[in-house]
Amino acid sequence: ISLRSAANNASVSVALDSVDFEETNTNVVTLDFPNSLFNLISQQIKLAVSVNTTFLSMTASAIQDTTGNNVVAIAPENALQAIGYQEDLLPPSLVSFELN
Repeated sequence: ISLRSAANNASVSVALDSVDFEETNTNVVTLDFPNSLFNLISQQIKLAVSVNTTFLSMTASAIQDTTGNNVVAIAPENALQAIGYQEDLLPPSLVSFELN
C-alpha cells in the first residue's frame, strides 16, 4: 500500500509497509501508523497536506478477505483520492532527549 500525492507514477509517495491493519468482517480496514512512518509522511511537504494531495494505491496482495481472496489492485496512475481529510492540529511535543 502506498500513500501518494497524486494519481500518477511521478507523484511523491511513501510505502506503508510498517502499518498495522485492524480488519473486521466489514468493508473497512483501519491502518495504524507507527510514529516513525507518521514522521516520514510529515517530512514530505507535498504529500497528505489536503484531500487534493492524499491518494492511495496498492497491489493485489496488499489485503485479503476472510476467505483469502486478494483485493483488486489499484495502480499508481489510478490511485484513489481521499474523500475526507482531517488536518493534524496538535502541536509537536518532546518525546525524549539525550544529554552529553
